[in-house]
Amino acid sequence: MRKISKKVFCFLSLSFLFFQGVLCSDFPEPSEGQDFVLTDMEEQLRKYSSSEYGTFSVNYLDGYTIVQDSFKDNCVRRFYDEEKQLVRREVWKIASSSDSSKLEYTEEFFYGVHSDSDNPKKKPEKCITKNFKEKYLLETIFDDRALKVVETKYSVEDEKDFSDEKKSKSFLEEKNTWKYDQNKRVIENEKTTYPRNGRKNTQKSIFVYKIEDEEPDFTFYENGSIRLMRVYSQPGEYTETAYFDKGFSVESLFKHGIKVSVLQKLNGRVVNRIEYENR
Repeated sequence: MRKISKKVFCFLSLSFLFFQGVLCSDFPEPSEGQDFVLTDMEEQLRKYSSSEYGTFSVNYLDGYTIVQDSFKDNCVRRFYDEEKQLVRREVWKIASSSDSSKLEYTEEFFYGVHSDSDNPKKKPEKCITKNFKEKYLLETIFDDRALKVVETKYSVEDEKDFSDEKKSKSFLEEKNTWKYDQNKRVIENEKTTYPRNGRKNTQKSIFVYKIEDEEPDFTFYENGSIRLMRVYSQPGEYTETAYFDKGFSVESLFKHGIKVSVLQKLNGRVVNRIEYENR
């Protein structure tokens, strides 16, 4: 990815209100039931405005295509490079005063070349999300199939810390990892949370696909201990077992979404049986 230079980014940010102000001054806000369309000399759409759907505009600057759509006080800007790949996304809260307009959310995408048979192509490698409103930074890593494999979330104390990579990653809040099979189906998802005051908590889900186009078997672990297992005997019929502390478990049989029986066990021994009639 050709990274947006600081100079260009500053100009783009400063010119945001120019696009809002100048284009809007040439293009009056439509009254109810009216639509306006603005095209360039080549008859390419540059701006569309509707009282029902808001405003959509396309601008070109320094090799980037900037697509902007807004409705009421919300505005989203997308930056595409010369290869038509999304490299940046911004979410703005627009107020009546330019000094009050605020950038709430950004996503920046990084690409790399991966070999795909005889057709090497660029694919996303990483995405950095900065949420200024909720004060967190999210780093997402993709594999060579463009599948999300790692997502790390950091809480950010002060908005100014977003500009400092070390400070913005000072407080690890959550980490997710994914594994996939050859058909791009999730076979494992692990989520770890890191409370400021307390022990970390890890949850892992394992998926096993036995029948094509049917629900997979599912096992859920919490901090290394099994808590839930769902195993299909045939489509629409499965046994779900919930595991509790001190060896207690509850095994339920479902047929077509309806619970038909329950076995309560202690250390593997059946202590109670419930059969549901007329189901």
